[in-house]
Amino acid sequence: MAYRSIHAAVVVFALQAGLPAFALSPPARAESSIDAAESKAIQATVQRQLDAFDRDDADAAFAQASSAARTRFGTPELFMAMVKERYQPVYRRRRAIFTDLQRVDGLIIQSVRVTDADDRVWVALYRMEREPDGQWRILGCQLLETRSVST
Repeated sequence: MAYRSIHAAVVVFALQAGLPAFALSPPARAESSIDAAESKAIQATVQRQLDAFDRDDADAAFAQASSAARTRFGTPELFMAMVKERYQPVYRRRRAIFTDLQRVDGLIIQSVRVTDADDRVWVALYRMEREPDGQWRILGCQLLETRSVST
C-alpha cells in the first residue's frame, strides 16, 4: 500500500476515534521498522481473531482485543454483535492477506487485504497495542472499501 494511502487511512481512523488534532498535524512519517518477532506476533494476534470469527467464537475473538477495547464493549457478545454489523467483510471473508505493517506517528498499523463474500476487496487497518503483559492486542480496525474486485 502506498505511503499516502496509509497516511490518509490513519487520518480517517484518527478522526473517527475523536482525535481531530492528529489529523491537522503534518503528514505522518513512517518510523523505524518493526522487527521480525514483533511482526510475527502482531500477525498471529490478528489471525487468531480472524480464526475465532470463522468459528463464531466470541470469547476467543474478544480475547484478541486490547483491554481498552474490551472495556469499551463490555462483553464478548456485544463485541461480536458489533463485528457482525459493521465488519461483515472481515467477519465473513473469503480471503485475508497480510500486507504492510508500519509504525506511523507512534501508531502500529497492520494492513490486511480482505476479499468479501461478493469478491469485493477491502483493506482492514488494524491498530495494534502492546498490553502491559507484553502481548499484542487489537485496539481498533478501520475498514476501507477499494474499487477492486477479486477474480
